[in-house]
Amino acid sequence: HFRILADFVEVFNKQATVLVEKLAKELDNEAGFDCVRYITLCSLDIICETAMGCPVYAQRQSDSEYVRAHEKIGEIMLNRLQKLWLHPDIIFRCTRQYREQQKCLDILHRFSYRMITERRSIIQTGSVVKQANTEDGLDANNNNCEGT
Repeated sequence: HFRILADFVEVFNKQATVLVEKLAKELDNEAGFDCVRYITLCSLDIICETAMGCPVYAQRQSDSEYVRAHEKIGEIMLNRLQKLWLHPDIIFRCTRQYREQQKCLDILHRFSYRMITERRSIIQTGSVVKQANTEDGLDANNNNCEGT
């Protein structure tokens, strides 16, 4: 149902505004610029805030550990996809990239675990006013997150 997306319009608009601000700074760049990173960071902000209910500020803090880990995982996956000899796990696990991937995954998993723990704590203490969509049972309006 598209009705559930209506709950997230505020997040979409807020993050799109940040994206437009970032892109506006590049308008005078006559050599051009790569918009992929900007769009990726905006997407990361939108996905994290809508799915986890907590902003990550990827567009404003693009050098954060979480953003760097996310980008590195993408690079490693693309590199592995392009090099056929890295496809077999038995070979890939012997590489430096595998160790880097594991470090990045640890960062991403710790972040997700922390967000889940915080959300669970907020819900259990009853400090959240539930504004759930009764049909879908989802709460998209809660932005009470700590430590992000």
